[in-house]
Amino acid sequence: MFNYDANSVDWSRTPHIQVGDRHYLNTLLAWDDIKRSKDAFKFSLFPEYWKKYDWTRDPWQTWAQLLKARCNDIRHRYDWVRLWYSGGRDSHPILEAFVANNIHLDEIVVWYNPLDHDRGPEVEHIVLPLAKKVVQLNPRIKLTVIELGLEDYEELFHSEYWLENTLGHPAGTYGFYPGQNTSLYFRKPHLFPQRDRGLKDINIFGLEKPRLIIQNNKWYFEAIDIPYAMHWGPSDVSELFYLSPDLPELNAKQCWLLINHLEKNYNNLTSTFVEQYSQGKLGPEKYDELCHVIGRGAYTVPEIGLGTNKLYGLHRWKKLIDQGIKTNWKPWKVYQSGINRLQHEFEEHWTKENKMTGLLSDKIYLKDVDTSKYNPEEQKSSTIVLLDK
Repeated sequence: MFNYDANSVDWSRTPHIQVGDRHYLNTLLAWDDIKRSKDAFKFSLFPEYWKKYDWTRDPWQTWAQLLKARCNDIRHRYDWVRLWYSGGRDSHPILEAFVANNIHLDEIVVWYNPLDHDRGPEVEHIVLPLAKKVVQLNPRIKLTVIELGLEDYEELFHSEYWLENTLGHPAGTYGFYPGQNTSLYFRKPHLFPQRDRGLKDINIFGLEKPRLIIQNNKWYFEAIDIPYAMHWGPSDVSELFYLSPDLPELNAKQCWLLINHLEKNYNNLTSTFVEQYSQGKLGPEKYDELCHVIGRGAYTVPEIGLGTNKLYGLHRWKKLIDQGIKTNWKPWKVYQSGINRLQHEFEEHWTKENKMTGLLSDKIYLKDVDTSKYNPEEQKSSTIVLLDK
């Protein structure tokens, strides 16, 4: 399905799962290897680059300077820069950074699924108008709209092995939608002809908030694979804007902004509070505060910018599922078969939310905590954690 050669991937620059000395962009295949080999495993984030950086120092650059540097870095390395845009607190600041610094962005991609009765109208009535307004003011930017339909379900859910035939984590299709973005790039080449024309193109994705933890009176950054796997791909195809092998300062700055804010403004910090706060799991008000603290700025519209639209689960697809059950639709039956197989084969790693557990990266030490602000809890970190949002 995918037109890339795994043997040619630069794994040092590609977020992925590493099991022993083996590398995976499909998390299910990684889990198969983990179960079979019992080898050590982790979510790998540029260890050859990031281990050379001193994370214990707050970067001297301002957040605005780092955003500009990242935009320039991407612009200088690629002929065609394509931003996948949702109008939210991750992708919109990237768009603003390119435009405000007069750094040319070639393309904005907006995809939506009108079969999603929850999020489809949001994209149609909020996100697309936002993107069109930007393009009207910046006519050199191309707007590409991907509308997913029944044919996309027929294409992805045609075999019981659909889980092995997509990039990233199976979470990308838990909700019964064909939405892994790098996979969309490969599956719809007619929409993205630049590479065939000899241009060096790149897909830029804006996520995620830095996940901080406190352990043994120390601050650490630690990432989990599930959110990133929704968008990752080979490094010459996809890049995560805020996580860069060449500019670790961009992620470090967010970590330090967050630590400084929490230690200054909150008493009796607990490890649970820190992790939930940094992941935006404490409600709209705290999520908005988090975004301002780490440089994401103001939201475009409340529905998107406060995180209240982030609904998960099969209820989002109830109309489609009801129709699939009524008509004995093959994609729905194949989807169910794949999820049942996953649950059976990996029962020990299956959560109450009907999802697989996530895989963690190496921890990166930042600083000792200000113990006057810290109320330690019993908490053990492992390479496997539950994703509860």
